[in-house]
Amino acid sequence: MMRPCPRSRMALAAAWVKTRTARHSTSKSLLVGGLGVEEAASQSEAGVVDEHLDRPFGVGHPVGDARHVRAHAQISRQHLYPDPVCRSQPPRRRLQSRCAGVARRPGRGLGYRGRMRIATWNVNSIRSRIERVIPWLERSDVDVLAIQETKTREDQFPFFRFEELGYEVAHHGYNQWNGVAIASRVGLTDVVAGFADAPLWGEATSAEARHLGATCGGIRVNSLYVPNGRNILDPHMDYKIDWLGRLRDAAQGWLADGPSVLMGDWNIAPRDEDVWSMEFYIDKSHVSPRERAAFAAILDAGYLDLVRPLLPGPKVYTYWDYQQLRFQKGRGMRIDFVLGSPDVAARVTGAVIDREERKGKGASDHAPVTVELADA
Repeated sequence: MMRPCPRSRMALAAAWVKTRTARHSTSKSLLVGGLGVEEAASQSEAGVVDEHLDRPFGVGHPVGDARHVRAHAQISRQHLYPDPVCRSQPPRRRLQSRCAGVARRPGRGLGYRGRMRIATWNVNSIRSRIERVIPWLERSDVDVLAIQETKTREDQFPFFRFEELGYEVAHHGYNQWNGVAIASRVGLTDVVAGFADAPLWGEATSAEARHLGATCGGIRVNSLYVPNGRNILDPHMDYKIDWLGRLRDAAQGWLADGPSVLMGDWNIAPRDEDVWSMEFYIDKSHVSPRERAAFAAILDAGYLDLVRPLLPGPKVYTYWDYQQLRFQKGRGMRIDFVLGSPDVAARVTGAVIDREERKGKGASDHAPVTVELADA
């Protein structure tokens, strides 16, 4: 049973006003890649590496070339595994009561195809990170968020926290491992958990909760949590490569269906510049030729990296291990990506990796990655 909403109308309204008044300072932080100007200066003096100081949100415009899209047979989507819990059409009364006092952007509902922001974030446990995720959504003005590593069962997922901000939510997860979700305020329909012929791991009788698809604002959004692989000789690496190969086959068919994005934690650093030290990673997972070839095959199928053209490397990372002060030392990896069909790539007007969310108490070890899209 859902708990009653702990916020009153006045509290929600006050929170919204506070968020709006804080927008100017937040924008300043985004313009220097997630660091405030004064903080950036102080870290520079302390010798801390910051890889985004000259990379503002909204520079450049990667245009997808439709000539590179091949004709592929359509692979029909189907519910292959237990249905995800979906709050895409909650009772009107409950949704209205939980959104009282929150100023939602007008005209953004089912069928919306205009300007919007889409993002991906491996939160490393949604229940542990909910007090970081909700304030970030209020500040960032994101319309669609793909979430990975929710690490929770359906009955434990904090649906109401998203609903009181006006988001519809679908979640696919079984226990404390894996788990994916999509939160949208521009519609959430045709929700599908898992893709065709997804492989099984070990002795499992059903696929892990690593993929969730839904149509949001006219775009087929796929939230992905790619298997880790563990190490290059582990059987889990064979599972990872197989999983990526079958994802590629399915994703080819999605291109024929219309605009689509594949976003999430890929657990692959496609280029040497995507890790802080190739010497350190040379015998480890995430950078092996097999993994990089599997990632390249997704691009060869017709998808484009929507963020790299705007935020090229080196030293542009999305993940920093909790151990050995990796974040403070600038020792990260670029493993979270937003790939899109050419028609989506042609709409990109900006992108940001929000390093600010990797800082402070209760932070995930990943930073959210956001892409801004123009009107269709």
